[in-house]
Amino acid sequence: MKEKTIENGINPSNILLKLNWCTSIEMLNDKEKSSILTNIFRYHTGKDLVPMTKAASLFFSSATDVFDYNIEKYKQKVEGNRINGRKGGRPKIKNPSGLINNPDGFFENPENLKDKVIDIGKEKDREIDKTIDKGIIIEKDKSNRNLDIKIKYQKFKKIFEMDCDQLKQIDDKEFCANVKELVGLVGWTQFFNLILGSSLIDALEIINILGISNFESRIVEIRKHHNYFLEKLVK
Repeated sequence: MKEKTIENGINPSNILLKLNWCTSIEMLNDKEKSSILTNIFRYHTGKDLVPMTKAASLFFSSATDVFDYNIEKYKQKVEGNRINGRKGGRPKIKNPSGLINNPDGFFENPENLKDKVIDIGKEKDREIDKTIDKGIIIEKDKSNRNLDIKIKYQKFKKIFEMDCDQLKQIDDKEFCANVKELVGLVGWTQFFNLILGSSLIDALEIINILGISNFESRIVEIRKHHNYFLEKLVK
């Protein structure tokens, strides 16, 4: 992967990371996590990236859009501050005619100030109501989805440990065998990405990157029917 060149020596003071990366990161080994962490800092400072495995590179590639956004927003902020600096900075606040300069530093008519405080309080209440109506439900949905994915992942591991020949139904044997073969081919990290951690379009892209197009139809079948077989085979 090409290293990021930081223009004009502008480096963000903070790095933006997303919480929903947690599940994918947990699937990587310690060396892969270490290389990703090292490259996150190197990417933001314009240094050459250290070598990564295919799994780590795949995750890192998906994260660079967030890093680029972070770098660009920081650069815009710095440029904005420079422009304001050339203009002499923020203009001084003058005491408008007819307003009272009170000890708290407000240049406001006390009655108007009271009205503004009340309005701000009402606006805060409305924001809290919106959070209760929408935000908590969204976070609850995310939490439930992450739990569901972890349960599925554990069930897949149990299927991997099964003796497929002991299963009675042919379709059960085929599903079990396909899971074992795919895990043996790409490892658990990429298995998770292919089956549970990506959209179908992204999964097809991963298949191309890994060079396993001959396994594409079976991967699609596992994605399509895994809920049925996980419930059937793992109690």
